[in-house]
Amino acid sequence: MRIILTFRDSPCSWVDLSPFSAVADQLAESSTDPGLADLHFRTGRKLLSIDRLFDVQFEHEEENMLVFRGDCSRAMGIGTGLKRGSLWVQGDAGPGLARSMEGGCLRVSGNATGDCCSCMRNGLVLIEGKASGELGWRMRRGLVLVGQMDGPVIGRDMLGGTVVVTEELNPHVRIGPGMDRGSMIFPGETVIPGDFYMTEKLPSSFLQLLFSEMANNDLPFPASWRQASFQHYRGAKSGLGKAEIFVAEKPE
Repeated sequence: MRIILTFRDSPCSWVDLSPFSAVADQLAESSTDPGLADLHFRTGRKLLSIDRLFDVQFEHEEENMLVFRGDCSRAMGIGTGLKRGSLWVQGDAGPGLARSMEGGCLRVSGNATGDCCSCMRNGLVLIEGKASGELGWRMRRGLVLVGQMDGPVIGRDMLGGTVVVTEELNPHVRIGPGMDRGSMIFPGETVIPGDFYMTEKLPSSFLQLLFSEMANNDLPFPASWRQASFQHYRGAKSGLGKAEIFVAEKPE
């Protein structure tokens, strides 16, 4: 079953949508009504019921999923603490995206504003557009794919997991300050800070397991990466030095 929640109007103040993580988790286990009518959400000083915020539709689909439509750029906490459910934001998402996420899948068809994937423990996050806030602070496990990264920081104090930027990373973005473990994969010509030291160039076979898994799950990444070599970096010197960065060689 697919539950589609469409904002009646664009929120004029911040609204906390973190309670929907529990709904998505319950939906992953059963197609029965997850009790939406009992949910209330704080926006400004008001506490609103779900029917004041959303039009609710139910569609019979093979995959159980919760879908948000409309302007979610002022919606905070989408996917916070998600354990096993599936969430799809068909548009932009606000700050606190996937904070402390423990599993499941979260897809954003637009851009992500504010911090996202902070303290993420597991799961899959796909941001098809641009991430314009801090990404992956103290991330421990899981996989994050983002089309474009616009800063200000990516992978700060990262403890594990994998972050992949598939299209473009803005030159002003700080990469991996205090990063202890984990890995990040960047497109060609990304400039890596001196806190990381260059090692060897690796053929794409080193990353074939990850790329094969991504392809099997229809996750987007450049087709050229299947044949490309990657420049390998280790660091960060400000962390434990066990983190890894891979930068794709630009195709000739």
